[in-house]
Amino acid sequence: MLRKLFLASGISSNNSSGTHHQFEHAFYQGSWRLFDLSPRVYWLDRDNATVLSRRGLEEDPYLKLRQGGNVSAWLRGRRSRATFGTAEKPHNMSFPLRSGERVGIGWHNEGRWFELTDSREPIPLAKIPPYFGNGTIVYEPVAETEASTFDNLLIESPGRAPASLRLRDPDEAGVMIYQVECPYILSDSMVTGSYQTRSPGAITMSLSFNRGKTWTERWRNPNREGKIAVNMLQEIAARYGYWLKVRLAPGQRAEIIGLKVRTTFVVSPLSLPGRLTRGDNHIRFVGGPPTVPVKTTCQWIERHQSNLSVSLNSISYYMNDDQAHRNLFIVAPEGETPVEVALSGQDVVGDVSLENLPEGWTSDPMKRSVELSAPDETTATRFLLQTSDAGSARSGHLTS
Repeated sequence: MLRKLFLASGISSNNSSGTHHQFEHAFYQGSWRLFDLSPRVYWLDRDNATVLSRRGLEEDPYLKLRQGGNVSAWLRGRRSRATFGTAEKPHNMSFPLRSGERVGIGWHNEGRWFELTDSREPIPLAKIPPYFGNGTIVYEPVAETEASTFDNLLIESPGRAPASLRLRDPDEAGVMIYQVECPYILSDSMVTGSYQTRSPGAITMSLSFNRGKTWTERWRNPNREGKIAVNMLQEIAARYGYWLKVRLAPGQRAEIIGLKVRTTFVVSPLSLPGRLTRGDNHIRFVGGPPTVPVKTTCQWIERHQSNLSVSLNSISYYMNDDQAHRNLFIVAPEGETPVEVALSGQDVVGDVSLENLPEGWTSDPMKRSVELSAPDETTATRFLLQTSDAGSARSGHLTS
């Protein structure tokens, strides 16, 4: 990712590997400059002013010794294959905001991570960082813009009612193509709304990942009327963009009401403008001249402290300078494990449940009612976490 950033800003860069560490070179002002993303520092020569290269660090190991850490990790690993030849730049790092779109970026997350890598294989749950932020791009059709094109479609928005899409010429097909672009990696997408038509199959939705050269159908209406809820997580996760095509067949009086496309992306909170503090906070947005009016809103979400204590019979530890807390369960293949939840410190009447379990895992029971009337006492409840399909179970790390 750091090398992508260097390349995006026009700086030649390569990766450099140690025996069990990875660091980056940036080439500017006629020399290689060593940058290490882990401590987020440039490495300096003995004068504490000259930016060092990888070779300089190897010739003077003291420069690493004085920084602490594992010196052997910096011993040369495999020979770098990077050269001064050409390098393909990454995807566009700009963040376009077009008419009909709303974008939200936050320091908190809603649990959506891009769980795919390489040939779109799942990433082990244990490797998903516990501290990341989610943002959203919400699109609702308003007119033909840079974000979307319309062919033989009318957009009607009577008063405050949801906008509807229908055919301009009922004897011809109508098509809307929405083009999603994002500098951050995508993690989820959902299309919602409602429809009515004369027959099933009159409305279809398709996806393209090569700018419209080929399309894959993702959904078609199963009934003459109903709700639209198309989850495209598996198709768009771990990508930086996609095109969505909505087609209305001719002669079917097809209509879509309240169409909304909600795309979720992943962002590191460390890349956002610092931490907010008590009192006034100022954030400056910088961009090119807007073609249409742009409204921005900054919102503080207060996280209230509680006297209620919740503890689990897990391996429990903090990460990221105590900014994230993780409870870890390790279960053997085809195995099961008890999850014990203890509550104390505050009167409480409610339900306890285990949710968002990995695919193939179930909780028995799904939910338990709890009641605690004396703050100085403790109440406990117990669940059994097990595989729903023991034959396909794999070792895994389950986090709360």
